[in-house]
Amino acid sequence: MGMHIARFGRAAGAAALAVAVLSTSSFATTTPTVPTTDVGTLAGIGATFPAPLYNEWASQFKADNPSAIVSFTYAANGSGAGVTAIKTSAADYGASDAALSNADMTATAGIRGGVTNIPMTVGGVVLAYRLANVKSIATGRVVTLKLTASVISSIYAGTITWWDNAAIKRINAGVRIPHTRIIPVRRSDSSGTTFVFQSYLNQAAVWKCIQGVAGPQKTFNTAPQTCLGGKSIPGVGAPRNAGVAAKVASLNGAIGYMEYAYGVTAGLKMARVKNKAGIYMTPTTSSFSAAAAAAAPTVPADLRAAPIIQKPGVTSWPITAFSYLLSYKDLSFMGSTEKAQMYVAYLYWSLTTGQTFARPMGYAPLPASIKTKALAVLHTLQYNGSAVWP
Repeated sequence: MGMHIARFGRAAGAAALAVAVLSTSSFATTTPTVPTTDVGTLAGIGATFPAPLYNEWASQFKADNPSAIVSFTYAANGSGAGVTAIKTSAADYGASDAALSNADMTATAGIRGGVTNIPMTVGGVVLAYRLANVKSIATGRVVTLKLTASVISSIYAGTITWWDNAAIKRINAGVRIPHTRIIPVRRSDSSGTTFVFQSYLNQAAVWKCIQGVAGPQKTFNTAPQTCLGGKSIPGVGAPRNAGVAAKVASLNGAIGYMEYAYGVTAGLKMARVKNKAGIYMTPTTSSFSAAAAAAAPTVPADLRAAPIIQKPGVTSWPITAFSYLLSYKDLSFMGSTEKAQMYVAYLYWSLTTGQTFARPMGYAPLPASIKTKALAVLHTLQYNGSAVWP
């Protein structure tokens, strides 16, 4: 798959951990205990959006804690699978790019003490495409296309079907665009990335009509639509972020939405998208950070934030989201205090030292205020009625 990732050394990791400990001293003067007994496996199920980072964290946590005897498994089956897993007690934790809905919070209230939503990282949803011979008329050089919310929603609704449509040419003046049919690619599974993307599409009246009163969902409504004159939305489906990236890479004329890291890994062109400030932004981890920073003051006390769509700021990426780990509050089901301690220690490490690995992996670290609140949640996790990390 081939994304080359810069990794930080142990010294940088240790320095970051020291800073993190100081920043959270209002909650505790010590870091969580890392047991030295064999605790078995910590198993997670859920979103593909953060999967590369979660896998890196598991590896680096063990490298930083050589006395920790623990295995990690993470089944990246989509956010829908993560929510199902947390409802059915099928894993130690779940993961989703959409925080649990009110209905899901109610449904899980009696399971293992209830569920808390912990933001772990920030990522951007990008529009990656494959289209040959997109070049500057003046220089003949390959250029990156610019897109707007209106154009993107029209493509996914099927009202713009060719790449050289007048609306696309108008915002890409001076660019030679071939007469190639557009193939919209979408997720075929229940996906938090889809939820984030549909939250963005929902700016357009046609998408508000398609989605109806229920609003953005984790799947696309592919039934015939009155809003579209009885037609269904166009395009093809593929499972998981990696599947969408692979489908786009294989079809000339294709466009698909995916988490940024997957577009980088697949070597795909990623459109410059117009943000709220009117700037056509190139997706970068810094632009994800800018959007998250703009959203941070409005994040609710329970941390269940809506997708970060069209936030203010000249450098903000318009389609951004927190990605959540769904944790049970009562960890007694883990069967030993040591396993619960290892789990909390791993989450602590991920929220502190682990944040230094976010940007090299194509994600953005949490804003400081959100990280502080996420760390506070760890103090509420219990084993047999006592805090795991007092």
